[in-house]
Amino acid sequence: MVKRSTLLRVASVSRGYPLLILATFLLAACRQSGPGGSESSPSVSDTLRTNANSYQKDSSGVLITETTAQVATAPLKWEIDPVPTLAIGSEEIEAQTLFDVRGLRSLSGGGVMLLDAGSQELRFFDSSGQLTHRVGRKGEGPGEFQNPYLVQTLRGDSLLVWDGRLKRFQLFSATGEFVRTISLSGPWPTGSNPPLGAVGENMLAVRPEAISQAKRWALGPLGRRFDLVWHDPATGNEVSIATFRRALSATIGRSGNLPVSASIPFTTRPYGTVTDSSAMVYDGVSAEVREHGVDGEVGRIFRVTDGIRRPVDAEVIDGYLQYHLSRNPNRSRREAEDDFNAVPSPDSLPAFRSLLVDEVGWIWAEVYHWVRNRQSGRWMIFDPEGRARGILDVPDGLQVLRVGGDFILGVRFDELGVEHVLRYSLRRGREG
Repeated sequence: MVKRSTLLRVASVSRGYPLLILATFLLAACRQSGPGGSESSPSVSDTLRTNANSYQKDSSGVLITETTAQVATAPLKWEIDPVPTLAIGSEEIEAQTLFDVRGLRSLSGGGVMLLDAGSQELRFFDSSGQLTHRVGRKGEGPGEFQNPYLVQTLRGDSLLVWDGRLKRFQLFSATGEFVRTISLSGPWPTGSNPPLGAVGENMLAVRPEAISQAKRWALGPLGRRFDLVWHDPATGNEVSIATFRRALSATIGRSGNLPVSASIPFTTRPYGTVTDSSAMVYDGVSAEVREHGVDGEVGRIFRVTDGIRRPVDAEVIDGYLQYHLSRNPNRSRREAEDDFNAVPSPDSLPAFRSLLVDEVGWIWAEVYHWVRNRQSGRWMIFDPEGRARGILDVPDGLQVLRVGGDFILGVRFDELGVEHVLRYSLRRGREG
């Protein structure tokens, strides 16, 4: 674990300098030169692109693809237009007033469908951003919602919506016609939380283990268990994929008859997403993605090697403290440091925060940053064979929700807190 007293002293001295959390992470890759010492030779770059991946099978026959950090962290030569081709969101226009968008889908002809949880609606827009029609309202009948989420699917024209309050799924056509309701035959494994995605009738879900009261009273990290499963809501059948144990919080004291806990910085939960036939899974720590079939078995492992680790050093801690002080201006630096000291922190940052599979089968791994909605997003891109091809920066503040062959779709909040849905053109280089 990190020796906090030493790091905090250095962090205090460095306070006020700009934080570039990935500077070491990227500069180390950019400065390494190939044979002969040339940093810009096309032949060296081509050699790295061709030979930096290794393929092997473990004793159980699982195919493992490994990519060196030098290749995985190099800038990917794809282009995203700086100006969006479609923008939806306005305080003045009722049809474009958005609140809590929970899913996006690109439509044929250049339109967009979005799920707005504030209005409990599916809204359909044409290629110019004009509302064509809306589906749904608050209620409990067919086609009505209480707490809806659009479930991630990669293939097919149907729209699958999970309702966390009514505990049911509803299926709609691509144009919003109600098809049917899928009621649960038993308890949903994640409470009111939506599945991470669906492959046919199989819903990808993460079930956290509740912490017992006895464990919560003990000072120190609170270990949690996360079971990743395929769940069939119609039958209640489950297939186990993987189990992870993580400590995301710690008990730091007592207040009356209750334990007091605090989040452990620089940690994240295990995560998963779906392809058209499998699940892509991230364990919350390592620079590795595992593919599991609907039978639960792991089939492939995509791994980044050689220097991917990003240490929790003085610069990282200082940036973390400055961020929290900016959100709590009435607190002092000393108070923020005391809170930080109250819980342990890991020695290194998680590799990723989330995963996304685009519509042509490429895997997008969001590079971890402790600020969920930071001012820029950085993604490590893997091809369908599992080779990490490089780092791509997306437009400032954009939460990416859907990626096609030539576009990215996401949500961004402006300086007034107004929510916008934006689509940008994506041009893939020779890698894509």
